[in-house]
Amino acid sequence: MSDTKNLPVIIAGAGPCGLVAALSLQRAGVPFVIYDRASAARLCSNSGSGIDMAPCAIKILENELRMGRAGLDRAISPYEYMHTIDSEGKTLNTYRFKDLKYKITDSRNFGFANRSDLQHALLEELGLKDKDGNIRDDRPEDETVLHCGVAIKSYENHPGHVEVQLSNGTSIRGLALLACDGIHSAIREHMHRDIDDSLNYCGQVAWWGKTTVEKGSTLDDELTKMAKDNDMEDGNFSLAMMGTRKKPGVFYSCEVAENVHAWVYVLKDKNPPAANASNDLTRRGGVALTGEEKQKEMNKLVASTPAVVRAIMTHASADDVTRAGFFDRANQTVAYVDGRVALLGDAAHPQSP
Repeated sequence: MSDTKNLPVIIAGAGPCGLVAALSLQRAGVPFVIYDRASAARLCSNSGSGIDMAPCAIKILENELRMGRAGLDRAISPYEYMHTIDSEGKTLNTYRFKDLKYKITDSRNFGFANRSDLQHALLEELGLKDKDGNIRDDRPEDETVLHCGVAIKSYENHPGHVEVQLSNGTSIRGLALLACDGIHSAIREHMHRDIDDSLNYCGQVAWWGKTTVEKGSTLDDELTKMAKDNDMEDGNFSLAMMGTRKKPGVFYSCEVAENVHAWVYVLKDKNPPAANASNDLTRRGGVALTGEEKQKEMNKLVASTPAVVRAIMTHASADDVTRAGFFDRANQTVAYVDGRVALLGDAAHPQSP
């Protein structure tokens, strides 16, 4: 294109960050193109990652970006009850958000989302899914195109545009480049290729996953009893376990779909895991464990936890459990912007996962 003003904004990554950036541009009438290294089949993989939808996020999606109510309803569940216990299983408090009838916007309270469901809702809002629900990727007839299976490798700033090199050996010009390509961002690596931008382990490990509650299982019995004992039977409830000095660690679980709980357990660990060497963005740098590894590590991990926490974690399939260390950056003074290139989301934020 000879007129650089008509060039698209190039977005690296079609996770929630990249798709919200695309929706913002679409609402402003700015052309864009998205590249994601994952295939269309894996783009919205459900690895159990839950996202807390804070009030500001709800306001942006519903009021500023005017995202459709149906899509938000599918992607976001409201917090109705939150039950808190200590590491011995003793009840600390039950927060009854449902009774407050508090609304962040005209139609909803704050809540939580399954990452995969949120991606699907954003893709639909962007018009990047067809009538059969398939992702519209790499179709010439689309004015705004999503390219799956193609990664952005590097870039070069020029007056009026940025030249971007792709993993398929081609290049593209853009008005700007937004790096939403995660903790192992190739764009960030290129931007700071001449300085130390290594990861720094923070001394904590996060275990997270999703668990399907089978009717009549030990887990089903534990959750049913907890709901009945604490008068939470008429809504969904989240569970939070607060550690103590003798038993440190924090656990959190919420129902992201009917009979499906997303959970995370964070605890101190002096030994940095190699998990963050993973390049699987659906697991945010972590890795799934094999059945044998999971059995050995999980048995040790949950041995002294309350019964309900132990049941949620051990009823998860090995493929649905991820372990990742908490890392920030050794050098937190580096720039997030280079000319027409900006780092967003996990590519910019210094902490992982």
